[in-house]
Amino acid sequence: GKEVSYAKFNRDVDGIIRYLSESNVRYGNRVAWLGFNHYIAVEIFFACAAIGAVFVPINWRLSADEIDGILEDCNPSLIVFQDKDFQEGLNYKYKDMVSLSTLIEKASNGYLNKISHDCGPTEDSIVLISYTSGSTGKPKGVMINQLAIYSNYQMSVEAHSLTENDSLLNVLPIFHVGGLNILVTAGLLVGARV
Repeated sequence: GKEVSYAKFNRDVDGIIRYLSESNVRYGNRVAWLGFNHYIAVEIFFACAAIGAVFVPINWRLSADEIDGILEDCNPSLIVFQDKDFQEGLNYKYKDMVSLSTLIEKASNGYLNKISHDCGPTEDSIVLISYTSGSTGKPKGVMINQLAIYSNYQMSVEAHSLTENDSLLNVLPIFHVGGLNILVTAGLLVGARV
């Protein structure tokens, strides 16, 4: 029920970049999201893309043991959880965890001051790890680079004739590439209402 302008989205992303930088999240580090669909999770994804970090949305429907296995596999530098129910469901004990409400509070100071990064992302930089369903064993992390995200954006715009005048409703979970990339990322990059 909340509207977020592109200007606010940009300020929020800047604030998250600052928070990630202050939390020593650097190029190539993983940032896990454990929660339902939330616009802040999409902002975290864009912040990771800007600094070359890797966004790892976790399937919240998995058991605690399965989630623990994914976290051990991707070895995140930071885990953002939506609320304490998500944190309490974990067996995986990790020192660098932050709640969504704390992230919002800490990242809400507006635009960035100049922050230097070790190196900037390129089109080959991994920006997303999406875990498979594990139908033939344990879930496997599929590494998706910036070029793949951009190519998907171009294909989605063409396939759906997307313009900035469109309104898009995402009903898929963002822990799945379909939920995050097919329309959400493409819609935002083209300037539509998502």
